[in-house]
Amino acid sequence: MIKRYFQMKLCKNNTGVVIILVAGVLLFFLIFFLVVGIDFAYVYYVRGEVQAAADSAALAGAALLTGEVDTDITKILQGPARSAAWKFACKNKAAHDPVYLVNSGDPNCNNPPGNLNNSNSAAEDIVVGYWKVTPFACASTGQTDKFCPANGSTGFPINAVKVVARRTKDSPGGEVGLIFQKIVQGLVSMGIKREAIAEWELLGTPGLSLCINSCTVSGLPKLLDIQSNLPCGSDYGVAWTVFKSVTPIADKDIRDLIDRRLTPEDITDLCTTNPCITTKNGTSPIDYLGDKFRDPNFYAGDKDIVSGVVTAWRVGVVIFNYNCFTGSSDPCKGCPPSKQGHPEEPYHIQQWARVTITQVCDNNDNSGLCQGGKKGVVISDIICADCNDDPFKILKSDKPRLVK
Repeated sequence: MIKRYFQMKLCKNNTGVVIILVAGVLLFFLIFFLVVGIDFAYVYYVRGEVQAAADSAALAGAALLTGEVDTDITKILQGPARSAAWKFACKNKAAHDPVYLVNSGDPNCNNPPGNLNNSNSAAEDIVVGYWKVTPFACASTGQTDKFCPANGSTGFPINAVKVVARRTKDSPGGEVGLIFQKIVQGLVSMGIKREAIAEWELLGTPGLSLCINSCTVSGLPKLLDIQSNLPCGSDYGVAWTVFKSVTPIADKDIRDLIDRRLTPEDITDLCTTNPCITTKNGTSPIDYLGDKFRDPNFYAGDKDIVSGVVTAWRVGVVIFNYNCFTGSSDPCKGCPPSKQGHPEEPYHIQQWARVTITQVCDNNDNSGLCQGGKKGVVISDIICADCNDDPFKILKSDKPRLVK
């Protein structure tokens, strides 16, 4: 009886053993999935670090692009832009290690390698090229895309940098170390790759055109009068335009032009395929321009703002010289801009200019050089560039932006 009693007692105690075994197995799987979850969370955290490195590198590179047209390899090199992209990526860390582009190098991130994809291969980590809002056919890749690597034949301004930051098996720095490296990689590829494209923008436009004599104006700041009663031969006249040879010019179209930035197509078309524009005098759009000038939120990156007050606005304007016709007997030869429909129109675009406007003389500002009811814009400086001298250089906004 006593022996049978102890046998029964032991059998009952087996239940506790099973519970302990099951709990141990569950605890193992719980710890396993917890660690795997930590690995996955860590990877997503590092992805954010890699993306931040790509973003900062692309912005740094785009800020130093010259805006030259990609007609030869010396322009495609864009050495300072590539170096800046490498340095800014390197100064960002992913999983406690610098993010290297193309090649590893100085751990202090001061001296980039000599070759940063100088061949501009589309498959590498730093690629310079042309960005456009709408997809277009890219000859260097054979694809339709918004970004096209510069290859010396597109004839586009180099306005964008594409950066691919990686922490993969084959990249400088290698893969990110994980707790369950082999197990996690067996479940899903953990290579981290992030892409960013940044471009510099072109300036906004006030919808104005100037005479070529304005490029040599002295005694700045000076009022450029937009009224039509200036004496023949004056150097200081301006007129409205919509960058087209079209009449009549509607005030709404002028306002629409003021509201948008310049595009590479604007510059290319007016320098080559569509070199003539018509102009319009009159002061009806001047209040609209004045409102945009004083608005600190409108193209803020192109403005100097002190305590919420706009003190300067950098814009791009067209410069014309004479007209598209020959044999004219008009001694003014189109300067200052004539009234719309004048036989001297349309005018021939010869240059572009970067102008700094410090005051708009409208119905809301009659101070300083605007006194006496004058209507126009006051400029503090003007920089002109012929079409053959890459006007993209002077028409760059000072603030690059991420587009992808």
